[in-house]
Amino acid sequence: MKPLHPDLSKQRPSTAQRKREHAIQTNRLFLLALARAARRGLEHATFGTFVDPTPPIGAKRYQPEMVLSGCGSPAEMCTRAHVHAIGSRALMK
Repeated sequence: MKPLHPDLSKQRPSTAQRKREHAIQTNRLFLLALARAARRGLEHATFGTFVDPTPPIGAKRYQPEMVLSGCGSPAEMCTRAHVHAIGSRALMK
């Protein structure tokens, strides 16, 4: 009689399993290289999280704009106040 569950160790590993094993292997190699560099004094590893305070390249700071009346545009408010005579005549037409 055949067993219900086949022996999984004899099966070929799946792509996901190979990727996982590759990631584990590269992680171990990186840690070995880091330990070697630390022994030579080329690298100073510390525990904890490192936060880089420098802003990213191309970062922009946005300045808030002055809030104007929601009833109209600044140009309309200017024409009503007749601040600029030529502009008020052009917009009133």
